[in-house]
Parts: sequence; C-alpha cells; structure tokens
Amino acid sequence: MSSLKAIEKRVFEDLFGMASGYVLDFSNNTFAEFFRETAGIDIYAPEQADGVWWTRWTVWTLYNREGSCLT
Repeated sequence: MSSLKAIEKRVFEDLFGMASGYVLDFSNNTFAEFFRETAGIDIYAPEQADGVWWTRWTVWTLYNREGSCLT
C-alpha cells in the first residue's frame, strides 16, 4: 500500500512530467525496455500493469503493489 500523501504524489507526478500520461519522454516501448534492463521487470506483464498500458498508471500500479520499499 502506498504511503505517499496526495501532495507528495502530485510533486512526484510534476517532477517526472506525468500529467500527459507518460513518464518523462518515455514511449511505451522505451519505458518497458528501461524497466527490463534496470530492474528485470516486465512492466507491461498482466500481473504488473493490470491490463493498463499507460505509463503513468503503470508507475502507480507498481508503486501501490510494491509499497514503500520503492521510496
């Protein structure tokens, strides 16, 4: 479960330019490649993305699933 407060999530989203639905300048393919190479995670696998292929949503799904160990 996420331990970030709403204001902290907003700061995080602003920092990484997530308002558009993307994270930084990653496309879906480069985002997947980044996670595969750096963390060994298939970020768009059904158990990770819950069937959503939107990079911003995928980040929050992963964070909520993994919890505060990512902060």
